Amino acid sequence: MIRNDVDDYPVFIIHTLEHAFCVAHASVQTQLSVQMFSPRDAANSLGPDVFVSILNQASERYPDANLIGVFDCADTAGSALSAIRRGARHISVQLEHPVYEKIIDIATQSNVSVRNYPENAIDLANTDTPDQTVLSHLLEYLSLIHISEPTRPY
Repeated sequence: MIRNDVDDYPVFIIHTLEHAFCVAHASVQTQLSVQMFSPRDAANSLGPDVFVSILNQASERYPDANLIGVFDCADTAGSALSAIRRGARHISVQLEHPVYEKIIDIATQSNVSVRNYPENAIDLANTDTPDQTVLSHLLEYLSLIHISEPTRPY
């Protein structure tokens, strides 16, 4: 598996189990680590239980995939706390200080990372062919990694 810096992992916004399967399958095919974010404010639509279940099912079907699933809680501290209690390993929040610091502290104690919502993610709701979109994006990303790697003289 190619281990790139987590902040550089390709990022997809998933809305369904099918989306998660597409991302996981492409991760295995390309041996790339990927991030899957829930839609914005998923805490009020999808819920942490459903999102965690989707991630677990994708990981079970594709055990060799390296997936990071991030659940967006928007600006609701209660949703962030609920997501942490319900097993989310990574969350995203947009909270004001000092509430943000309190959530960070609780998340850290629970071994949960807090991330920023991505600006340039591929939203799989915007494609009719998520499997092709994901694989195409990861192959392009992979070609950029190889181009930027220094070559060693032999």
